[in-house]
Amino acid sequence: MILSIEKIEELVNGLKQNDIAVSEVMMEYSHREDQNSFALLKPRGPKGISSRDDYYENVFNEMDYANNYWFHLLTNLVRTDLSLKVNTLATGEIDHSRISARINIGIDKRKKEEWYGFIYNEFSRLLVLSKFANQVTFVGHRGTLCNVYLDLEINGYEIPKLVNETEKVNQQLLDQWTGVLNHVKHWADKEQYYTYEIPIICEKMRFDIANQMLQVKSSKNDLLPEEKLLNRETKELVNR
Repeated sequence: MILSIEKIEELVNGLKQNDIAVSEVMMEYSHREDQNSFALLKPRGPKGISSRDDYYENVFNEMDYANNYWFHLLTNLVRTDLSLKVNTLATGEIDHSRISARINIGIDKRKKEEWYGFIYNEFSRLLVLSKFANQVTFVGHRGTLCNVYLDLEINGYEIPKLVNETEKVNQQLLDQWTGVLNHVKHWADKEQYYTYEIPIICEKMRFDIANQMLQVKSSKNDLLPEEKLLNRETKELVNR
């Protein structure tokens, strides 16, 4: 388990010493194929608000529960970078039924030549979370896909059951997701930099109502000779 009970206890003791009332908890997982994966636990909230004696005990129990019940299961499932945010109640209890999550599928240099097959395999594994997904974002550069971000609103209480269903792939839904991937590839090959934000409604990616963002990059090296001369003359006048 990537978050040890000792680390959680150390963190909660720090919260208590600094008199911090936790309003939300952020949890991050950074996946490394060389076994050096790590997790971050980052509670935040106002300082200087006095709490009852059992408040920090509740905070500890809730963080420990989240870690054991759904966080480590999610990290084992996604096997890629993951960030989560949960809200806490005034009692220190966590709302485990509403977890805001973002999965970041990064495509490194080794996978760029075969990125379609790589993303297909990632989608096959992540499809079990499709009921929670609300948006997918494709980001690319020079015709090559660089990152895929999957945004979700997860009910943590359902995670243990869903993890046991990972071998059941909905092929029809997978075909729909990869069909959208083909659309992105077709249009993105024509753009230098691109971002597609595609809503997911009833588990299906809706490319027909996607938001698209393009960008261009410019530097002084891109200026025409007469523009460079004008800039130099202007700078000389300012320095006189």
